[in-house]
Amino acid sequence: MQIKMTAGLSGPDYSLSPGDSVPFDDVEGQRLIDAGFAELDADKAVVGETTTPVPVDLAKAKA
Repeated sequence: MQIKMTAGLSGPDYSLSPGDSVPFDDVEGQRLIDAGFAELDADKAVVGETTTPVPVDLAKAKA
């Protein structure tokens, strides 16, 4: 899923700023959308598109 960040999010392996469009797996992408950190990036979404998700472990980031 391609999402557009609405808030900043960073960790040891990445740094995302508001407005960044990045691929996430569906579960993590939906968690970010539900939490208000991102929105679906309809401009870059393509039916049947496969992307390599950003390697993020948000479970650790929530601590």
